[in-house]
Amino acid sequence: EYHYKKLAKDIVKGASDKEEILKSIFEWVTKNIRSIPEDFPIVDDHPLNIIIRGYGTDDQLADVFTILVGYYNLNGEWRVLKPQNKATRILITIIWLDGKPIIFDLKNKNYFLNNFGHLASLDDIEKDISIVERADNKPDVRGTPYIEYFRNIASLRDVAGFTRAKKQFVGNRLKYEFKKAFINLMAK
Repeated sequence: EYHYKKLAKDIVKGASDKEEILKSIFEWVTKNIRSIPEDFPIVDDHPLNIIIRGYGTDDQLADVFTILVGYYNLNGEWRVLKPQNKATRILITIIWLDGKPIIFDLKNKNYFLNNFGHLASLDDIEKDISIVERADNKPDVRGTPYIEYFRNIASLRDVAGFTRAKKQFVGNRLKYEFKKAFINLMAK
C-alpha cells in the first residue's frame, strides 16, 4: 500500500483538481503499462507486480488505474462494453467524480471530453455520441467500428458497490478475506 500511495502522489504532482488528477493518472498508466506482447505469457498477478513489470491485459490496466485513483477518494470499476448483436467487446473503466460516472478506455488510450471541455460522463456520451467520434484513438475492434461499442453505453448503468479496486486497500482486503473465510467455514 505504501508503494501505491507514494506512486499516486508522485504522478499527480501539481494537479489542482480531481479532473487533473484523473488525467494525470490515466496518462501515467497508459504510458507505463503496455499491452502484453504476443509471445509473452499472460500472468494473473498482483497489481503492484503489473506496475513493476510494465505490461498487462486490459483488465490489469484498469485495475492499476482504479487503485491509484482510489488514493484520491475516487471509486472506480471496469466493465465490458459490447456492441448490439456482436460478440466482440472492449473494457471501459468508470470512475465516479462528483456522483457522475466518468468513462475511460485505457486499452485504446481514450478519455472523452464533453462539449464544455470536461471529462465526459456516461450521461454525456449517451446524449451525444459525437463525443466518442472526437476521441483521439478510434480503432476498428475486431472489424467493428469503435463508435458502435458506445451505442450500447446504457448497459453500464448497473455499476456500483464494493469494487475490485477497493479490495486492494489493506483494511478493506482484511475485511474481505475474513468475510470470505467465515462464509467458507459456515459452508462446511
